[in-house]
Amino acid sequence: MNIEMTGAEDRQGPWKLAIAGTPGSGKTMFSSTAPEPLFVFFQQDPRIKSVADRSIPHVKIVNDFTSGSYAVDQLQALLMHLQLSDHQFQTLVVDTGDELFQQMKAGRTHQNGGEFGPGDWGWIADAYRELMLSIIDLSMHVIVTFHTKLAVDDDHSFRELMLQGQAKDEAAGWFDIVAALDTFEVTNDDGRSETKRALLTEQSRMYPWVKDHSGALPRRFELSPHITDDFSRVLEIVQSSGTGTSEHQVIAEVAPVAPPPPPVNREIPSPEELDARKHDAHEIPEEPPQEVAAPIDTQDTKAPDVSAEVTTPSGMSIDTDSLTQGEGTVPLESEPADSQQQAESVAPPSSPEAEPAGEDVSDEQAVAELQEQLGAEEAEEEENNPYVCKVCGIAVDDTDLHELTQIRYQEYLCLPHFKEKLNASK
Repeated sequence: MNIEMTGAEDRQGPWKLAIAGTPGSGKTMFSSTAPEPLFVFFQQDPRIKSVADRSIPHVKIVNDFTSGSYAVDQLQALLMHLQLSDHQFQTLVVDTGDELFQQMKAGRTHQNGGEFGPGDWGWIADAYRELMLSIIDLSMHVIVTFHTKLAVDDDHSFRELMLQGQAKDEAAGWFDIVAALDTFEVTNDDGRSETKRALLTEQSRMYPWVKDHSGALPRRFELSPHITDDFSRVLEIVQSSGTGTSEHQVIAEVAPVAPPPPPVNREIPSPEELDARKHDAHEIPEEPPQEVAAPIDTQDTKAPDVSAEVTTPSGMSIDTDSLTQGEGTVPLESEPADSQQQAESVAPPSSPEAEPAGEDVSDEQAVAELQEQLGAEEAEEEENNPYVCKVCGIAVDDTDLHELTQIRYQEYLCLPHFKEKLNASK
């Protein structure tokens, strides 16, 4: 990227002109005075009798619905030929720009089954702009002619380009010179009236879209009586003006800055992170210290007094060896169960990770169990990942692709398996 200074030689490059006027005003004749012109007509029988004796090379581009050949495709093929091949032409004349617009509209209507809907206006505005800018970008002189029509706005009338929609307002901004070709009457010295033609290059109420970016042409550029050398005269004026300006030169070079990577809306583990996970799987995590209950000192525990007796309200007396009521003696059968409950109440709590007695667990077995647990967690995480191909398990990076496969097959697929299913369905 360079910072450059404009200079006089910038005027020597090819010029882009738009010449607008009523039918028969002389647009085609003026364009024929350009150096080595190639005309493009958009009618099968164009009205070219006015230049029939000038040996004009031309091509006719129209829609051919029987063969499926549209004017847009034919014109793009011609532009590609002019860009890539060696030819003798120095000027491309598009005659007319509004007839090209109508050919594009007719082609779109045919593609839609005979209907040009509201949504098609946006399409034709973009397509027409792109096509016209491709024409203007050619490394040769370009002349695009337009028909004009009379329009009325509140209290005055004016002429506008015979285009429709957005293109009518944008077309005038694409060219170096936009001139209206009009006629006017003059009275000769002998009193006879004579009709003359001229290019109007200054904006007025009648022609509000006229402009001259060169700033060199007169307000009314009169054409010659037979319109023979008028384009060369225009070219001489616009190229010779401003001779005192500085030469074109490069002031500085600016190195382009690499754009930042596009943002990623989903987290996909990198190869380093995957390696780290595998490395962590081989390491046994340290267990937190367990709280161990204090052992019970059996020596400080006093044994119950066997000679003690407990008298109940019913008159029963209980000692440690027998249960007496009157003179009869009944053995204490619940003593073993009470002893077992007492032993369980004083036993220290067992650790949840304690292994059964006599079973020795090796380090290799613990590592294997831990790896199996981590592998199950990774498998569950991969299964829940909505951007992983359900067939091969490869992450799907293309957002449009995983949305398309989800809509079509209710599952996410990578590009090879999506194509495989698509071909199978066909």
